[in-house]
Amino acid sequence: MKLSKKTWIILVIGILIIAFANLSMTYSRQGKEQSRLDQELSLVQLTLATYSPEELSSQQRELESQLAQAESELEDAKAHLRQSIESIEVTDTLFEVAQTWEVEIIDLRSSGSDHRGFRRGYLLCSVAHGQG
Repeated sequence: MKLSKKTWIILVIGILIIAFANLSMTYSRQGKEQSRLDQELSLVQLTLATYSPEELSSQQRELESQLAQAESELEDAKAHLRQSIESIEVTDTLFEVAQTWEVEIIDLRSSGSDHRGFRRGYLLCSVAHGQG
């Protein structure tokens, strides 16, 4: 099957129209994307312009200070937790000894807390010798 010259011209023109339409759509999408990126860049530049290096430096120092304070509070909490665990272990041991010697513990309390809420180092207790 042989195509005429006229058919070839129509076929080439059709292919060129399809290619042109494809390129046109791609170019349109690229233009929209470029516009969106330009707008986003402008917004970021405007946002950066509102922060001076001194402000950023000051904010960094403040955040580092808050971090140091939080780390210090964490260490205090860890110390308090260790002390509470030790207190529980001491209380358990005290009850085990009391049971071994058939002594009843009537009252058991700590001596109080320091200014940070940590328990001091000794316990007060009242005992009554069991009758058996």
